[in-house]
Amino acid sequence: AGAADIHPLALVKDLPLSRRQMVEIAKALARKPRILILDEATSALTAADVAKIFGVLKRLRSEGLALLYISHRMNEIAELADQCTVYRNGRNVASYAAGSKSDNEVVELMIGREYSHIFPPKPVRAPAITAPVLEARKLSWTDRLDNISLTVGAG
Repeated sequence: AGAADIHPLALVKDLPLSRRQMVEIAKALARKPRILILDEATSALTAADVAKIFGVLKRLRSEGLALLYISHRMNEIAELADQCTVYRNGRNVASYAAGSKSDNEVVELMIGREYSHIFPPKPVRAPAITAPVLEARKLSWTDRLDNISLTVGAG
């Protein structure tokens, strides 16, 4: 499952975190489970490693593997899931068919309030009309600038 580049005699403790993660996933898959639970399994993996793992997981799902995939990465959930469940503080908040909710709706379920309340749009302030504090008209400087005008307001 993408761990083929790891020497079989290498000590896992000496491997980088991403390779250790791949070894753990490969160990779990080697047992040929009927149910596989992965919790934030791709957190330390490269995009290439994720693609390899997902290829294997999709094939195993088509062969009957039940996959419980826990992640905060919406794109990964969308790629793997048929059904989604959101838990918040240990409680089941919602279950829904994959793809039936937007990312914002899922985030709102996860955090328990409207997404817009956390990151409200910044108010647009109308420009204040004030008297200019600096005004220059028809400035020229050697052959580089010609007929430049500038007005600067307060603030």
